[in-house]
Amino acid sequence: MKLLPKRTFFIALLLGVIFGVWTTAYRGDFRGDKAPLEKNIAAISFKNVSVEAEVVNREDTRILGLSGRSALSEGEGMWFDFISEGYHGFWMKDMNFPIDILWFDKHLRIIHMKENASPESYPETYAPPSPDRFVLEVPAGFVKKYAVSLGESVTVNKTP
Repeated sequence: MKLLPKRTFFIALLLGVIFGVWTTAYRGDFRGDKAPLEKNIAAISFKNVSVEAEVVNREDTRILGLSGRSALSEGEGMWFDFISEGYHGFWMKDMNFPIDILWFDKHLRIIHMKENASPESYPETYAPPSPDRFVLEVPAGFVKKYAVSLGESVTVNKTP
C-alpha cells in the first residue's frame, strides 16, 4: 500500500475543512451577527397586527431560538413549528432581551401566553397547560400593546 505524500495529504485535509465550513455556512447553521443566507419567513396575522416571523422547524434552530441575538425589532418575531403537538417549554438561556411568548394549538388558536419573559428568569421554564403545536416569540409588550387574548386565532402566510 502506497501512502500519500505529506503535502498531498494536507492539501486534501485543508480542502475538506474548507468544503465542510462552506456547506455548513450555506445551510445557515452558524450563529452570530450574520444572518443565514436564506431565511424562511411567514406573516403571522392577528386581528389588530401582523408580524413578520422567522420560521424555525428544525431541531437545531428551535434549540437556539433567539438566544445570543441583541434584539427583535417592532413587527418581528420567531415562529416555532414543532410539526406535532406536545408540551413545548421555553427558557431564557443566553437571551439578551425580554419577550412575550404565545403558544398555539394545531388550529392556530392561542392557548397560553407568557408576557415579559425576562433573561433574568433563567433557568425557569415556561410551558402551556395543554398540548401546543406552534409558538411565537415577539418583543416584550406585544400582547398588551395589541390586546392579544387567549382563544384568538391567527393566520400564517409564507412570504417569498
